[in-house]
Amino acid sequence: VAGSLAVTRALGDAYLKTPLLSFFPYKRHAPYITARPEVNCRPIVKEGDKVLILATDGVWERASGEDVLRWVRTFYAERIAEAERRNNIGRLSKIDNHTSEDGNDSGGKKDDDSVDSQQPQMQEQEQSQSPKTRSDNASVANGASASVDANGNRKRDMPSSPSPPPTAAKRRKLSGRTTTRRVAPFGSRRNSTVADVIVRRVLNKVRRARNISSLHALMSLPPGRARRSKHDDITACVVDLSAFVS
Repeated sequence: VAGSLAVTRALGDAYLKTPLLSFFPYKRHAPYITARPEVNCRPIVKEGDKVLILATDGVWERASGEDVLRWVRTFYAERIAEAERRNNIGRLSKIDNHTSEDGNDSGGKKDDDSVDSQQPQMQEQEQSQSPKTRSDNASVANGASASVDANGNRKRDMPSSPSPPPTAAKRRKLSGRTTTRRVAPFGSRRNSTVADVIVRRVLNKVRRARNISSLHALMSLPPGRARRSKHDDITACVVDLSAFVS
């Protein structure tokens, strides 16, 4: 438009819309464009309209509507498959828990019977022991250890206190390794939305077209002319239309 604007915009570029806000050499021929929008109305079809995709010209310069729709379908298909997989794992774990509980109940009854049969034997052995032997056995059971000296006399050793567990810094020092916090890449599956996937796909198209080694190298370019020379603004918004269809 007038050798100054490649794409007409509804917001901004007022010098091309009215002589009051224009300047030389555009003022004499303004307005070149208008901010009055073209509005089209159409009903939403329940079985046909799934999503509404809004994106800037940086997206549509590199991808067609079919490309973006394919990315969106793939994204939702993967999320549905992941949700089904998690539900199946949850159901299997519940079945395993019920099976293990039933096994513990049947085994517990057998253990109770065996314990009841062993109690009279243990009581007879305790009665046959001398008081000194019973006291030594009780001390050993409470955590103290007993040793025998050269004369055959028993000596009671005090229980040793357990050492405190090592701290996280000590464990790293003993293992000789340092832990580094990993940052998930932009648009990765772990934390991405469908809009992030669209932006990432378009950036990969730009990277290949510009012969840039990696997406990280493209994202590391400083904002401004260095980045603008590679691609235009890339922004996307995806609206799920299922909530608007009754």
